[in-house]
This record gives sequence, structure tokens and C-alpha cells, in this order.
Amino acid sequence: MVTARNDLVTTNASVIESPIGRAGAWLAGGLVLWLRGLNTRYQLRRLSDRALEDIGTTRADVPLFARQSDPWRRLPGEAAFVLALGALIERLESWRERRRQQLQVYRELMAYSDRELNELGLNRRDIPEIARSR
Repeated sequence: MVTARNDLVTTNASVIESPIGRAGAWLAGGLVLWLRGLNTRYQLRRLSDRALEDIGTTRADVPLFARQSDPWRRLPGEAAFVLALGALIERLESWRERRRQQLQVYRELMAYSDRELNELGLNRRDIPEIARSR
């Protein structure tokens, strides 16, 4: 799977070399940075005044603090876009792996007979929940 991600990043790097690709990556990177800032402000606003004081800010300074505390703000928009795309690909690969493991557990348990499941203290109706909790 790492190869697929490297191929995608390489492909994106070649697209970014064109003027239209650079403009698109810059806009997408700006959107990524804006969404990250929005999420950071939301998370900071959920904190108590005491917790905000502990990290060295006040409720009135949350927007400024969110902007200054994000290390991605120091990156060009194109780099933020490529990093966000790589993070998205990693999350999708992680989800696929978890799903594959759940299906494997489900198939293995479904292969047991009712008697074998009963000896394990399980019912057939419990299998989907067991697989999901894996």
C-alpha cells in the first residue's frame, strides 16, 4: 500500500508543476489550513477557562492562539495539500486493514458449527458484534 501512496504523491507532484496545478493545490491547501484552524478553534472553545489558562491563553485569544499554534501554517499551501492528501490516504489504508481483520474474524466464527459456538459460550447472532469489536 505504501507504493500506491508514493505513486499518488509523485503523480500529484507532477500535476503541481503546471500553473493550473499549482493554483489548484494552493487553493486546496488554503482550504486544508482553514479547516484545520476551524477544528482547532472548535476544540479550544470546548475547553474550560481553567484549561485555557493552563495552556496560556484566554477565551478571547482563541482565534489568534489557534492560528499561531498550528505548525502547518508555516507551510506553503501546496505542501499543506500534499500532507493532507497523504494523511487521508493513510487513514483510508488503516480503515481498510481494520475492515479486512473484522471480515476475517467474522468468516472464521461463522465457519464454526452451532455446537462449537455454544461450547465457546457464543450465539451466532453475537458474531457481527464480536467482529466489529475486534
